[in-house]
Amino acid sequence: MGELKSSSYGTFVIRFRLENFVTPEYPAAEGKTRTYVLDIEAWGQLAESVERSICSGMHVLLEGSLVSRSYEDRSKNTHYRMMVKASRVEALGG
Repeated sequence: MGELKSSSYGTFVIRFRLENFVTPEYPAAEGKTRTYVLDIEAWGQLAESVERSICSGMHVLLEGSLVSRSYEDRSKNTHYRMMVKASRVEALGG
């Protein structure tokens, strides 16, 4: 799970990764599992709540906005990443 940090404005933020393992339903892919990874970001009271109540391996309900970000590295290569800015994260157990 991510680490709860304080932004330069004093607002709490937590960033963590959500992984979903999916086994395709069609027979040709039998035994092959795909892993989908989403980066999640939560702010303020939601960040504090996530830090207290969510741990690795739990099933969660997640609502939020899909955000695309890009940056340029020192070699002038542009990198893109997608993440979810969470508006709700709820532990489902398991």
